[in-house]
Amino acid sequence: GDRVTFDSTTYCGKCSYCSQGLVNLCEHRQVIGVSCEEYRRNGAFAEKVVIPHLGACSIPDEVSFEQAALAEPVSIALHAVNRLPLKGGETGVVVGVGMIGLFVVQALKTAGCERVIAVDLAEDKLAFAKKLGADECLVSGKDDVVAGIREVTEGEGAHVSVEAVG
Repeated sequence: GDRVTFDSTTYCGKCSYCSQGLVNLCEHRQVIGVSCEEYRRNGAFAEKVVIPHLGACSIPDEVSFEQAALAEPVSIALHAVNRLPLKGGETGVVVGVGMIGLFVVQALKTAGCERVIAVDLAEDKLAFAKKLGADECLVSGKDDVVAGIREVTEGEGAHVSVEAVG
């Protein structure tokens, strides 16, 4: 009956990688849901799933299940942006504006990027990126992306870029 979410990567907790805190490299890792066949463990879209206790995380009562469901993609986007050398005023490019890319767009703006350029194949995703803070959108395969970025930045180019194609 506890409200929990989980890390989709399961790990043994005992191998040399796990003992170093590098659980993503665990010799026995599996990923629940979408992953390559070698690591795939089915169950991510099931109503109920059994997971090892190592990956379980309590959900506070004030956090809805809908909010908790976004914890993983939001954390990926925030981690990516927090690793960038941002001081404020930069131009950032996000290639791929699926769920994680859309969070990256928002995180870059929040982190102080003056201009965010979104790049994707899907114009509907780019329209949504614009609503969430992207200043410019370029359609890969239709627009000359490099020329478009140079034009928008008056030849300077982007200071940072994040590839979120997956």
